Amino acid sequence: MPADTHVSLPSKRALQVTGAVLFLVGAGAVLVPAVASVTITLFVGWLLGFAGVMSLGGAAMHEGDHRALRALWGLVALFVGAYFVIFAPAGTETLTLVLGINFIALGIIRIGGWLAARRTPGAAAMGFNGVLGLILGVIILIDYPESAAWAIGLLVGIDLMFFGLALFSGGRTIDHTAPVGRRLA
Repeated sequence: MPADTHVSLPSKRALQVTGAVLFLVGAGAVLVPAVASVTITLFVGWLLGFAGVMSLGGAAMHEGDHRALRALWGLVALFVGAYFVIFAPAGTETLTLVLGINFIALGIIRIGGWLAARRTPGAAAMGFNGVLGLILGVIILIDYPESAAWAIGLLVGIDLMFFGLALFSGGRTIDHTAPVGRRLA
């Protein structure tokens, strides 16, 4: 007979501490968005560089149809990552441009999704989200390249603050005494 299945929940304290730390990091990014923007660009650059090295290693170790494509992707990721790390201010401008275009594209797609599903419950939220994304993308691109000094850091900071609040609140509401799993018979 199978045993009880239980989901391991993080401790209330761990969620609250993590939430508080993320909130404070986010608040710092909101207060100093230019520093946060460059820091995020450096982080993305290192991630791309690592991914490029891993892809090149994978291409060297494996044979097959996609070996050359994997190696090409690895070289591009390595080059772009190095560009972001070596030329961080220019990399921040590049990321900001991509972010603005991304917001506009996703805004248009979400508005289209809303139009296709207007009568579906919750579709209005998708439409509202699409309009906000479109507006945000336009604001970023109208102010480009000056928006590179604030856009990435401010948006990531706001996201970290809200995610931190969600974790902190979740930590306050976890009840470890309630049964999580159920008996499978």
